[in-house]
Amino acid sequence: MINLKSILTEKYEIDLEIGDTILRGKFKNKAVVVKDFGVDDKGQPTINGKKMLSFRIKKLMPAKIKEETDMIKLKDLVNEAEKFKAKSKETGKTVVYKSKESMEKAIEDGRAEDYEDPKKKDSDEKKPKVDPQAVSFDRASTDDKPKATEKPKVDLKSPYGAKQPGLGAGEKNLKGPKSDADSLGGDAKQEQALLKSIRAIEPGKGVDLCTYTVPGTNMFCAGNKGIERKDMPQLKSVPEPGGKADKLVKAGKLEADPKTGEVNTEDIFKGMLKKEGISMSDPTPVKVSELKATQNQLEGDKVIQFAKVLAGDQPFDPPKTLSPEALKGWQDALREPIIVSEEGYILDGHHRWAALVQHDLANGGGADIEMDVKRVDMKAEALVDKTNKFTTDMGLAVKTKEPEKPKKENFESQILSKLNELEKTGNCCGVNSLNEYAPSIKDVKKANKITLMNGATFKRKNGKWTSKGISNAFDDKVMAGFIDDAGGNRPVYEANVNWSTLHKDNSKQKVLDAIEVVKKNKAGSKRKNAMSYILARAKDASNGTSPRTYKQALQMLDMEE
Repeated sequence: MINLKSILTEKYEIDLEIGDTILRGKFKNKAVVVKDFGVDDKGQPTINGKKMLSFRIKKLMPAKIKEETDMIKLKDLVNEAEKFKAKSKETGKTVVYKSKESMEKAIEDGRAEDYEDPKKKDSDEKKPKVDPQAVSFDRASTDDKPKATEKPKVDLKSPYGAKQPGLGAGEKNLKGPKSDADSLGGDAKQEQALLKSIRAIEPGKGVDLCTYTVPGTNMFCAGNKGIERKDMPQLKSVPEPGGKADKLVKAGKLEADPKTGEVNTEDIFKGMLKKEGISMSDPTPVKVSELKATQNQLEGDKVIQFAKVLAGDQPFDPPKTLSPEALKGWQDALREPIIVSEEGYILDGHHRWAALVQHDLANGGGADIEMDVKRVDMKAEALVDKTNKFTTDMGLAVKTKEPEKPKKENFESQILSKLNELEKTGNCCGVNSLNEYAPSIKDVKKANKITLMNGATFKRKNGKWTSKGISNAFDDKVMAGFIDDAGGNRPVYEANVNWSTLHKDNSKQKVLDAIEVVKKNKAGSKRKNAMSYILARAKDASNGTSPRTYKQALQMLDMEE
């Protein structure tokens, strides 16, 4: 039997030698062979470099560590003492008791009262007092409600591993490639200009993004299969009443989106392919620059809106704003995997892919944006045909852009139609040709009657102009613009207006000469002056509407470079 006194007062030697086996680990069940004995940096014995004891022997510790340990102990004692303070009722001074029990007894006997820290008291007095009756519970003003302007936090990797850096950074921080090495096709300046022109597209203009090309790449639609959007299959669409998909929804076997009414038949399609021995891969990351458009149409408005969402910006104009949660949900939906053919042609999800292409262009990482794809072991044309047959059999509606309502012809259009009719007689050189004579509004106001050399007659009464065959009356500004639009048909001379001397510098030939200067000079004052002249002439030709770009100016002048 071990003598307890010897353990407490004398040394206790452990019978342990190199080669012996000890048990270690949390449950002391891991056998370890003793290879060496040592000492750690705190002076404690070790076995195989690991501590031998679950406690420390103070006298073996280095002096510095001993001091630190003593200091920690002293602080603990002070902190403990701080807890047992009370205020003496007799003297008013603070008394520190040795234990909680003695402090509580003094308070109970009436010798002391609870201690109040003066520092805490001062701090509490400085805090503004709040009247509970005056507290507003207006949800719109609560701090914990996320603001619509806040950007959601975005994981720069998709759930399937696609790398998508720059998401949520904001379009103002996504300015395109900084160098050719960062670009998609090798020309950073051209790509910056392209990005700027895409973002400048005005909503509702019906711009087809397939007309835009990223230099040196197949994007957006170079090498497409020439299939119109209306002829592309839609695995996610609205079921036609009475069709298979509609019946599955009613039977509770297929879920319809409560907002859009759309159903997703991708799993059913995949099951059909599997039965036919055709494989569809699991989602795999692929660079968006390596994928190809199958269809030959891309709605610019839609792609630009999607790209804004990916950047973390609000896709709508105020006051309509999305919460961070709603924006995050949209981002996640845009990053969902798409289906492609074995050559990388897209089956469904062209606009989501194009938005990531625009993001790739804006991020400037040298074509580093990826998208998760499910690759089907079929050629593009065969895959499109098979999918179209499937969606038709399932009774899914084809997504097509709603046809624009025909615009009611305004009086300006009526005048142009009238001039077009006159042109057919051979007396006119074209209503969109630039004319030598461009009278101002002031010039028009001087005349009461204007007869064009092609026979059209206009009369002014009470500040308005009318003509036979045109139901509407119009003002001097419109009249000045349409005389210019009349092509080489200058008005007949009036006694008080010398039309032949007006704006002779506005000739078509001078505009053509200016275009040649622009073509020959890629920079410098000559190009700048020529551009200014063309923009000014375009403004004249459009009745005061300034062109936004050089290309638009040429369109307004009915010319090409």
